[in-house]
Amino acid sequence: MVQKSLIVKALKSPNKILAQGQHFFKDNLKDFIIIITHKDILSKIVNQKEIRVVGMRRTGNHAIINWIKNQEIGNIKFLNDLKVNRNALRQSYENLRDNYPFVNQDCLIRSYEDYSLQEIANWIFESKHDLYSGRSGTRYNVLNY
Repeated sequence: MVQKSLIVKALKSPNKILAQGQHFFKDNLKDFIIIITHKDILSKIVNQKEIRVVGMRRTGNHAIINWIKNQEIGNIKFLNDLKVNRNALRQSYENLRDNYPFVNQDCLIRSYEDYSLQEIANWIFESKHDLYSGRSGTRYNVLNY
């Protein structure tokens, strides 16, 4: 089946496209405000270790994540089934402003399911890493395919 062009999709559901555009604008405005007002917080290491787990659904991601969590000590935060190109804190919480400054973590585990590596390693998304997850001392990637 041939994928319909974005223009045809936009013409069929203009309200949906408008709402997505408004969310995109609001999210980028919030990001800009946080960058300006929280420079000191964004420069500090808040995650001693960060582990990004990438895999397909139903391939044992949670078994791997649970095994990793059982090996770690201290404060561990697990963010499950994240969307690419979105702020995980914004995805998890209604009001992003209440979540700054970041909480110090010994280990932050972020899980992405059913995305290509190209989508996850997008340079724009990676450039906003510290804004979205906080600065990490060491970052690891676990690939489960």
